[in-house]
Amino acid sequence: MPHRLVALFDRRALAISGVVLLAVTMRSGVAAVSPLVELIREDFALSNTFLAVLAAIPPACFALAGLFSTVMSNHVRPERLVVGAMVLATASLVARGFVTDSVGLLVATIGLFVAVGISNIALPPLVKEYFPNRIAAATATYTTVMACATLAPPLVGGPLAAQLGWRFSLAIWAVFAALAIVPWAVLAVQSRTRGGARSTRGVTAAALRMWRHPVAWALLTIFTVAAIFAYTAFTWLPTVLAETAGVDADAAAGLLALYAAIGLPLSLLAPALARRPAAVRLMCLLAAMTGGAGLAGILLAPAFSPVLWVLLWALAGVMFPLALTLMSMRARTAAGAEGLSIFVQGCGYATAAAMTFGFGALHELSDGWVVPLLFLAVILVAVIPAGIVLGRPTTVEDRGDRRPVRGD
Repeated sequence: MPHRLVALFDRRALAISGVVLLAVTMRSGVAAVSPLVELIREDFALSNTFLAVLAAIPPACFALAGLFSTVMSNHVRPERLVVGAMVLATASLVARGFVTDSVGLLVATIGLFVAVGISNIALPPLVKEYFPNRIAAATATYTTVMACATLAPPLVGGPLAAQLGWRFSLAIWAVFAALAIVPWAVLAVQSRTRGGARSTRGVTAAALRMWRHPVAWALLTIFTVAAIFAYTAFTWLPTVLAETAGVDADAAAGLLALYAAIGLPLSLLAPALARRPAAVRLMCLLAAMTGGAGLAGILLAPAFSPVLWVLLWALAGVMFPLALTLMSMRARTAAGAEGLSIFVQGCGYATAAAMTFGFGALHELSDGWVVPLLFLAVILVAVIPAGIVLGRPTTVEDRGDRRPVRGD
């Protein structure tokens, strides 16, 4: 028995260190380019069109990773998928430090985004497997680390580039990806020597079954809306504020940093409350109300208080950590969690990519921001009925029964 306890502790210690390193890689490398754009432009051309494409490809790559994970999940355990993803991420991050033109930067960035997408999908089932009774705490750990890692490149990337060059500033984030390989490689070997704690068979079938389950559709709804709001904000919010509220470039950048910073407390709060069905319903309702209020403020009185409107818009982001937590809580098995994660993130990111592009297209067609902002307000309404469904204590394995779901 003592040996079993030590083995369990070692597995969880490796898993939590792997989760933290994975979370740092998933956000720091992705956020590292934008603070260095002007420095990179001194070495080779980066057109505004290229930057728009660079901003739009993350959800598309994440959706592609979902398709890849669907194919591979029946043959490869998630630990091994993560190891492969981190090898790809390490190579891509190092390559970004050696590119000589925008094409090379785009190819390396696509490789990184695919690796991040695979990791996105693998994390919920891994949390379900290694922390079945501590889902909320484990999810809060990695969502909080991701929020912090999003803020790190703007804070340290510029000073590093000033001292050592932008290439070093981009490539240094490969250290975290390389370190993340170690714990997951050890866990992958351990799972193989144990004969595999969970069969990989049936994950694709589980993902396909999600099409018939209302819980999966409700979770897909809040995840997709959260992704649309996030990618729209990071791509268009500074421009929206500059053209509607008259804020200058520095103020717009500061407001975008405020938007990102709000993700930190939300990442701590949502997983802790997600185990309470009533709290899930309330969070979805408040997300719809605050997000709608922020949009209304920008539409009706943009110059009155841009800070308040951005804060309200950002509070709708509670849906993202909530969705990540529920991917583990609304499945009774690790295979179910992986199937749910593939369904929600694969479909969600594909829809978010199209909708984020659609937001910009609506701006061009209408020659203003009223129509695209109203478009966001309309899709936000769908969060309320989704919250009602997710507020029921059921799992995707249930067929009509409502057995309690424990996550902490």
